[in-house]
Amino acid sequence: MNKDLEYFLSLPYKIEIVPIKPEEGGGYTAHLPQFGSNAIVGDGETMIEAIESLKNIKKYIFELLIKKGAEIPEPEPDLSQYSGRFSLRMPKELHAKLTEDSKANNSSLNQHLIYLLSLRSNINQKLLINEIKSTFKECFQEVTDFIYNKIQMDTEKQKSNNSQYIPDFPKAA
Repeated sequence: MNKDLEYFLSLPYKIEIVPIKPEEGGGYTAHLPQFGSNAIVGDGETMIEAIESLKNIKKYIFELLIKKGAEIPEPEPDLSQYSGRFSLRMPKELHAKLTEDSKANNSSLNQHLIYLLSLRSNINQKLLINEIKSTFKECFQEVTDFIYNKIQMDTEKQKSNNSQYIPDFPKAA
């Protein structure tokens, strides 16, 4: 399957909506918690506006990530279908070795296996997370630079037109 922008925009990422304190301007922020609380964020006076803003920011950032060739993680799976239990058959020699190792660590065989599986899984996740964080920092800097340049251009435009400053940011389709 071709994993282009439309593919990633169609995925069901979890969205969290948080009210903004009235003393901070009121309204709502919406973000994708899978990417961190400040990586992909939209805001608005209403929850709907915050979600629409988030969609526009998500599209812009995903476009940047795709252009950079960065890996975009897919939504985290729904874990409600998993019980946390499974049965595993193994050679008797391996069973004996794992049991000895667990006793040497003062843990049960179950705890020892969970430790070994977690250790292996976390190594791969940490490498991927570090790569994603680095790419997001680059994209965030590009967005920050874009906004700064846009404000500078709008300020110059306002000075030349001698009118009230109101930035006109482009809307994503």
